[in-house]
Amino acid sequence: GRPYWFPDYLADLDALLARYSSDEPARLVGASMGGNVACLYAGTRPQRVARVVTLEGLGLAPTDPAEAPQRLRSWLEQLAEGAGVRHYPDFDTLAARLRRDNPRLDAARADFLARHLGRHRDGGGVELCADPCHKLVNPILYRLEEVKACWRNVAAPVLWVTGRDSPLVRRFIAHDDDYRSRLDCFRDVREIVVEEAGHNLHYEQPERVARLLEDFIAATDHDDVSGLAEAQAAAQELGVRLVRGVEISVTWQDSTVHVVGLDIDPDEPVLQAGLASIRAGRAGRAQRMAQALAGAGIRGALEGAQRFAANPDLLSRTHFARFLVEQGIARDVRSVFDHYLKRGKPGYVAHRWATLEQALDWIHGAGGIAVVAHPGRYRLGSAALDELFSRFCDLRGEAVEVMSGSHTVQQSRAFARVARRFGLLASRASDFHAPQESPVDLGRTLPLPDDLPPVWQRLM
Repeated sequence: GRPYWFPDYLADLDALLARYSSDEPARLVGASMGGNVACLYAGTRPQRVARVVTLEGLGLAPTDPAEAPQRLRSWLEQLAEGAGVRHYPDFDTLAARLRRDNPRLDAARADFLARHLGRHRDGGGVELCADPCHKLVNPILYRLEEVKACWRNVAAPVLWVTGRDSPLVRRFIAHDDDYRSRLDCFRDVREIVVEEAGHNLHYEQPERVARLLEDFIAATDHDDVSGLAEAQAAAQELGVRLVRGVEISVTWQDSTVHVVGLDIDPDEPVLQAGLASIRAGRAGRAQRMAQALAGAGIRGALEGAQRFAANPDLLSRTHFARFLVEQGIARDVRSVFDHYLKRGKPGYVAHRWATLEQALDWIHGAGGIAVVAHPGRYRLGSAALDELFSRFCDLRGEAVEVMSGSHTVQQSRAFARVARRFGLLASRASDFHAPQESPVDLGRTLPLPDDLPPVWQRLM
């Protein structure tokens, strides 16, 4: 076959999405070269991509124009010689080769990979399932600034994952400033470094990587379940269990409270209708927030916030905050809330969400378990919190989030006491949004106290 050039991969991905995801933006996950393809495509067709995960897709080292003669000469020589792939006597030998290249692989995983990456040869033995033309030198120089221009055009949230011991960072990235300049191209990027992993982190730490993907790609979102079908497909492919959920916005005594529904039936009609009514109200609130910010001299906030949302119909205050940070109006999201979006500030818009009674009716009607999410975030006094949990229990609410990435140690202890007092199940969550916005990394929340029954016992 003919040699490849990089835009071929973009064309292949474009055709796949046209076939399998023509009606809605896609969530892209790629490792190594696949991660580079995903990020380039997301910048080329930003409207077609909802989220991007790049595992060790860091971009390549920039090339020097002076390399062109030698690169083209090598390419011509390889074309004349022809390309081939290495072959092995059997799968055990291929597995041993994989373990030599990557000592972190245990024997079972190496054998699994060998039998899925290899195939029998017509003449005997086995070979890698790969097109030998991939081994040819690319005659086109890698222009890092062109790649960065595409990255700057990515509108979707990006999860950028590297292995702590990856050789690619040292091979392709000259220094820390170079690394940071690549990350800074993305408008909404979350960086995660996986410990005890190298370039093949998805082989070496598959459970950790699967959790990162599960948390980032879809799972639970505010007042919406549209991502769950895609999340379920990804979970099946990765071999993890997905607990279908939703986070419902509730008004309680003029404050906003979030109630999570776990293990729901997302197709239940009453739940669907209730969530649709909240989303309609959310869209109206976003319009009013943009008008309020315009009155404070900040124009274009609605369109700006929409760039930071995977679903432009589900705008939150955080999306507006990220736009204001991008514009240099505030240094970080917390500062935006403090100066523009909290009650009494110029961008604050009062709004009434679902009632607590409605939220629990919808969750229970869909067969779910109701959980009060991150209660330490609510500006409720002790009396109001007591009333909230008393009414929650009256409505057969089941659980409270005790350990949360947004809780202090003192708050976690306080809500452990709440769980004991009211006989509630306990949950834990990182409440992760982005590295610069969240104090706790994905999956790094402290464990629950031993005496509290965890909510996931009900999900087994």
